[in-house]
Amino acid sequence: MKKIIIGVFLSLLLIGVLSRNAVAALSPTPTSTPLNISSFELFWPVVAGKTIDDPLYILKSLKEKVRGFLIFGKPQKADYNVFLATKRVVEAEKLISEDKRELAVKTLDKAIVLLESAETELSGTPGESISSDIKNNINKQLKNLEIFVPRLMSQDGSLVGKLQEVLNVVKTLNSKI
Repeated sequence: MKKIIIGVFLSLLLIGVLSRNAVAALSPTPTSTPLNISSFELFWPVVAGKTIDDPLYILKSLKEKVRGFLIFGKPQKADYNVFLATKRVVEAEKLISEDKRELAVKTLDKAIVLLESAETELSGTPGESISSDIKNNINKQLKNLEIFVPRLMSQDGSLVGKLQEVLNVVKTLNSKI
């Protein structure tokens, strides 16, 4: 009786493993990035939160400046600046969706300044002195920005110039890492 129970259990286990592998083999593998990917999917847990038109935005900016002041090391500061630039782009998306294009342009200008600051921090740092974790994190964020900014361009034609400027800075920084 024990042998029968063990045999049935092993058979069920084998069938489960084989069927899982068959399903995995049949599921399509994505070959390109879908155009309708959201900022939530790309940048989670980064969300827009307070935007430049909110009265409490100054507190958010102050908190970010204090946090940035407490970060030591050029690669770490560059990583933080890329993170903040990503937040600014996500905020710009929210402003675009609310039809506040002038404020979106100001927010994108801030993103450009942050990305250029990250580039400056990294330019004085030899590549081998940057930890692989920081490199990977910066590369991931920049890659996601390279995917997301063109999607924003397709959403709003009036900001194509400014978004192209952001994309150019992102690509330049990504090539230097």
